[in-house]
Amino acid sequence: GIYLRFLTPKSLLPTSAVAPVVNNPLFPGDKSVKTEHLNFDLAPFTPPAKVALYTANNSLSTQNLISTLTSKFSLTSPSPQLSNYWVSLDSTTTLAFSPVTNIVSLNHQLPSPLLVSPDKNKALNTASDFLKTLGLNQLSATIQDVTFLSGGDEPTSTADPKLAHYYQINFHLSVDNFPILFNPKIISPASVLENSSYQAVKAVFSAANLNLTAIGNNSPLSVDQAVANIKANQYTFYEYLDRRGLNLLPKYNHELFFTKISLVYLYLPDQSRLLPYYLLSGDIRYDEPSPIGTVQILTPAIGK
Repeated sequence: GIYLRFLTPKSLLPTSAVAPVVNNPLFPGDKSVKTEHLNFDLAPFTPPAKVALYTANNSLSTQNLISTLTSKFSLTSPSPQLSNYWVSLDSTTTLAFSPVTNIVSLNHQLPSPLLVSPDKNKALNTASDFLKTLGLNQLSATIQDVTFLSGGDEPTSTADPKLAHYYQINFHLSVDNFPILFNPKIISPASVLENSSYQAVKAVFSAANLNLTAIGNNSPLSVDQAVANIKANQYTFYEYLDRRGLNLLPKYNHELFFTKISLVYLYLPDQSRLLPYYLLSGDIRYDEPSPIGTVQILTPAIGK
């Protein structure tokens, strides 16, 4: 009984669960846009009858991942002073961990000639299989997540497959078929770079797995209630970008037009929780008919 009570603290029992309005470090407490400038013309969306709630732990997953990688590739730390660095006997494979960013990087020295008869589907499948051998089963990607890179030590993106040396496959985390988001935004929790032989040359993990424990479920708020909560300032800017994809600062005279709503899960590391939120997407406008950028906001999907 004690163990079960520990997993389901009162604040998260299904009957009284509330997801907090979070702060985005990029826009701390920012509610610059006037409430009357928030416009909603949302495409139809039917929330599920119930959404699960989870405890979540990333640091434990990171240590497990490091153990898996050092074992799989026979890596050892060359000296006590390099406690977050491991290398293979022939020095062709290295692993590094940054405690500051929580990023794990694996590098293989492998030949990387120009791609021959590029096959994005094969790159996607081999990268997925590689991650599964590491026990990373929460990650998924689609063909749209596969891009081409060209160059040597610091490869850059290219649209021309004839100039490409690598495939880059960016993976995403999901649970119950809903995306898992991080605050601030992580572009890709795991990314794999493959050469022309579909071998992993590099893999970077920023949040490749979460240790999840289900602690109950709850009925999500209706879309109408979520919109009412947003109008009452219960939301967080998740992304606010100009037309070039660069961060833009919200301004009081911006008009926001939201056209899409979806259900996502947000990882809350300070609470060790994974809770459901609504993600709303739309355009930013200011004194001209065409949008000056795009916006995404988060609002709790459970609560009052």
